[in-house]
Amino acid sequence: MALYRWRSRSKFTILLMVIIVLIVVGERKKLTIGKIGELFLTPKACEEVGGDEKMDTRTTQEKNSESDIIREEHHSDKTVQENNEKAKVKEEQHDDKTVEKKNEKEEIHPDQKQRERETTKDKPETRVSKDSAPHLDRRYLMYVHWDLTGPNVQYGHFRKAVASALYSNRTLMMPYFWPIASHQENLRSEGRRVNETFDMSKLKQLIDFITPEEYNRECNHSMEALLVSKNGKPDLWERVVKHYSKVYTIEVSYPDIPVGTVQSLDDYDSVRCLGVLTPNWMRPPPYGASLELNANLTKIVIEHLVFKPDVQKAADQIIEKICDGQPYLALNWRNKSGEGCAPPRRCEEWQVQYLAELKKTAIQGTKNISKLMSDNNLKCIYVPVPFYSKLFLKILSDGGVPNVISTEDIIPPKYPDVEKYKHDNYYWSMIEQEICIRSKIFVGWRHSSWIDLIFAKRKVKDDVSLYLEDVIKATANYIIL
Repeated sequence: MALYRWRSRSKFTILLMVIIVLIVVGERKKLTIGKIGELFLTPKACEEVGGDEKMDTRTTQEKNSESDIIREEHHSDKTVQENNEKAKVKEEQHDDKTVEKKNEKEEIHPDQKQRERETTKDKPETRVSKDSAPHLDRRYLMYVHWDLTGPNVQYGHFRKAVASALYSNRTLMMPYFWPIASHQENLRSEGRRVNETFDMSKLKQLIDFITPEEYNRECNHSMEALLVSKNGKPDLWERVVKHYSKVYTIEVSYPDIPVGTVQSLDDYDSVRCLGVLTPNWMRPPPYGASLELNANLTKIVIEHLVFKPDVQKAADQIIEKICDGQPYLALNWRNKSGEGCAPPRRCEEWQVQYLAELKKTAIQGTKNISKLMSDNNLKCIYVPVPFYSKLFLKILSDGGVPNVISTEDIIPPKYPDVEKYKHDNYYWSMIEQEICIRSKIFVGWRHSSWIDLIFAKRKVKDDVSLYLEDVIKATANYIIL
């Protein structure tokens, strides 16, 4: 019995020593009790030794297979992520190239990008929602300018178009203004937007506006009817059709009505998309209202038709300095004394004689202009003429006209704030028109479209405006070439 007990104790001691050795080895190799049991014991014994820690009975091949699957899934996820990132980069690069190509394709004018940066804040609001469905509760108006003259005539048409839209409660399509007729075949290469010319915040107090693109979406690139003059179809009608088709992608057709028919907006009250042909030259005006109402509409429109804010600001800075801020007379007299004929052609005999008569008229008229200034206690005169009209300016000074200020006197560097307009005749013309609008007395040539807006603005304010012919007492044939 004693031997049996000793043997049992010896077995227990040996087993205990083995376990202690294994624990020490496991500590060095970072093995848990369950892993130690996995090496020597059965799964059941391992559970008894390792407690809650379960033994992984999978074979090495199974473990390796599972590791390969995990690595493969991880690699697949990483590959998908990389592919998504590459696709996103390619898509962004494609979008950038698309935008760049689109900008190159749609580039309007060498200075268009600069003009757009300057007029971004003035761009008209979109009155039509992004939904492509037409707004059937709205009525639209577009005016058709047929004679293809310069911008000042078009300003007059635009004024009457705004009055027509105000009278008929319609949304007006914004046109392009074209500097000169010869450039209009270049389509949008020289066209200026309404918001590049006038203060849209003022105009929007009267009516709503729509872009040509929005008009086409609403009216399907056409007009349901065209209100025309009683004088009949213009001689340049085919050119008008071609012009509007290319520039605005709008189909224009002349109505089949007898010559002499007098129409008004009231006749087309039920028409949703209406065109008006050259509203400035229609007699009577196309409003269909009394003369008194027509006059009131015109007055309201002119009060709200002001040049864009940066043109106003440039004029403010110039007027503060010329004539030391004192009242002045503005003179629109495009006398070409000393300029000669346009190169490269030489002056013909009759032109040489004509230029000589122009010089005589300038000398004679200068005396009357000097007297007009003296009678109204004006010490300064502003004359908007090109840089090369030096002889005419000298004639004014030699004739006793005091303090003659011209275009050349207000360009940079004396006025650095208007530097950006130095080479843009379109903006420069607006600045000089604004200077003339604010003068104490304005004198202008009756047959010049450049003075139309000036006279209209001054008439609303009851400012003194005189025709050149009446001031210099000269025959109209020898006033301007």
